[in-house]
Amino acid sequence: MRAFGAQWAAARDGHAMPSRAAFRAEDWGRWWSGMLLYRIEADGVFRMTYQGDEVENTDGGPKIGRRLEEIAPPALVARTLETYGRVAKEGLPIYSIRIGAWRKTRHIAFERLLLPLGPPDGPADHVMGLLLDHGLDDNIKRSDLFAQSPTLDSQSFVLRQIDPDSFAGCDLESVGKGIGLPIPG
Repeated sequence: MRAFGAQWAAARDGHAMPSRAAFRAEDWGRWWSGMLLYRIEADGVFRMTYQGDEVENTDGGPKIGRRLEEIAPPALVARTLETYGRVAKEGLPIYSIRIGAWRKTRHIAFERLLLPLGPPDGPADHVMGLLLDHGLDDNIKRSDLFAQSPTLDSQSFVLRQIDPDSFAGCDLESVGKGIGLPIPG
């Protein structure tokens, strides 16, 4: 996760964000399977233009060409759009952890880093991300992240805005017993 962020930061070349054209496929090869890319259309719609194999598995199938609100679980559409919108509007990375259920059939746990792409000084025209799907294993335990907070449910997130010059806060250990965000009521 940190190396992915550092690659993005290096491509900024002193600007707020790098452009999509600043990336060569060979620079990102080791992350392709976990990458995702959304184009921000003129009406503000986020449309998926790339989905790596691991992302496709986590999303439950191919989603290229679909809008973000068609891909996110119904209960999480508002939160997901708000998160991607913040990345695009503020031009800053966001790191998140989600522990929840996928289609009520399996538990999932993943980390995601979202990064803006666009003209040197914005606004963003794409949001690129890396998703690391952990399943539910010893690497991520819900109780470690959310403690015993009664306001959190099975679809809770931990979100953290990341300093674009340092991705040191981009790991599970630094989040620790983070404050999760319950689904909006």
